[in-house]
Amino acid sequence: MALAIYYPGTCIEDIKSGMRLLPAFLFFFFLFFLLFLFTIYPLRLKALLREYTSLTKIKAKCKNIISIQNKYQQTTDQNLDSVFPNLMDSLNENLKQMKKRLQKTNSEEQKLLQTIPGIGPVCSSALVAFIGNIERFGHPKKLVAYLGLDCRVHQSGTSINGKGFITKRGNPVLRSLLFNAAYVARQHNPELKEFFEKKLAEGKHYFSATCAVERKLVAIIYAVWKRKTPFVKY
Repeated sequence: MALAIYYPGTCIEDIKSGMRLLPAFLFFFFLFFLLFLFTIYPLRLKALLREYTSLTKIKAKCKNIISIQNKYQQTTDQNLDSVFPNLMDSLNENLKQMKKRLQKTNSEEQKLLQTIPGIGPVCSSALVAFIGNIERFGHPKKLVAYLGLDCRVHQSGTSINGKGFITKRGNPVLRSLLFNAAYVARQHNPELKEFFEKKLAEGKHYFSATCAVERKLVAIIYAVWKRKTPFVKY
């Protein structure tokens, strides 16, 4: 008795058809991955950073109001029913959760930048999100200008006002984070601390001296990022 062998012709044809479609599927999957990596992901990260910065500013204002209320209560011996302490607790919790979300996005570039004193998870995320590819900047001064930290001297007609000011052309979120980073950096980096004190001794305003430290910090960021080597404290 001859054995009957069943060939699932229809199934084989379906498999062959599916195999022919596989390269196209992989191609579109790769395109979607690139779209997410270079468009959707950076936009989501930027939105998160803007929200974080906004909450930080609200927290600072809330802290000032609480300080004023405490002084008022001390001078008048009157207790004030205030919602601001509860609001402060809520803001701190939200900022804590947002910082955790930013830490989860840690890329190799972000980890590299975090070796620099003063650069934490939030600032490193902002640098990667808003600057992108460091290779497009041929010199640290170009990065400083891009961030809006380069100085200009006010000139009107033939008269020149010697007081310089930063151009503020860059992203305000990143510039604000870098200002705070410069404050922390000069407390941990003796070279930046000495540079800051030198600027103050020259008669520079506190904010002007901090901006000068900020530019120094950007040069360090550029060197570490460009060379792809961790920061080394000499």
